[in-house]
Amino acid sequence: MGSAAVGAVGDPGRLALVDVDGAEQALALLPAVLGLDEPQVAVRGDVVWVPRLVRAGGGALPVPAGDTWQLGVTGRGTLENLALLSVADDAEVSGGRALDAGEVRVAVARRASTSVTR
Repeated sequence: MGSAAVGAVGDPGRLALVDVDGAEQALALLPAVLGLDEPQVAVRGDVVWVPRLVRAGGGALPVPAGDTWQLGVTGRGTLENLALLSVADDAEVSGGRALDAGEVRVAVARRASTSVTR
């Protein structure tokens, strides 16, 4: 987090983070954008974007048939690819024992990092 972002978080209402793409339309919107009561704004051309969390349009994820399932993804790139997926009921997948009622198993995997050489 940059120092401007830290300042905006530390003193809300006093600083606003505005990301402008430099297009003439975006620059023309700057006075109006600064009048908004938004702590963070991005302007792309003549479109103003603000960060929002919204409930997924589909509501609850459908639970697959069977006793065991896991939260997984059907593709990369968006949270819309989250899905509840069936899990094979064997020791390797389920961590060595069946879960008791009310238990949840959490697995964490390390993603390989890529280094940039200059």
